[in-house]
Amino acid sequence: MWLATTFPNATIALDQTLVGGHTPLYHWQGQDPSAEAILISGHYDVVPIEGDWSRYPWAGEISDGFVWGRGVLDMKGGVVSLMEAVDRLAANGFQP
Repeated sequence: MWLATTFPNATIALDQTLVGGHTPLYHWQGQDPSAEAILISGHYDVVPIEGDWSRYPWAGEISDGFVWGRGVLDMKGGVVSLMEAVDRLAANGFQP
């Protein structure tokens, strides 16, 4: 899996569960089990090209106040930014 090989320190520090055989769900255990948890979420899936598209799915066309195209609402950059931060923190021995 790309996330695991790209962010090895995060992969070691976080517990991972695969949901549906494909979607990783990570848990980073904090030092204080009585402290409140936080949830950071993101997704990087892409809508498949199935059926008829009213616009060319690869264009990222801006029309009628919307961006039309495959994956325009995905959060790949956000997910990579989060994983990069966690990977660097884990590499330095940080535990929340």
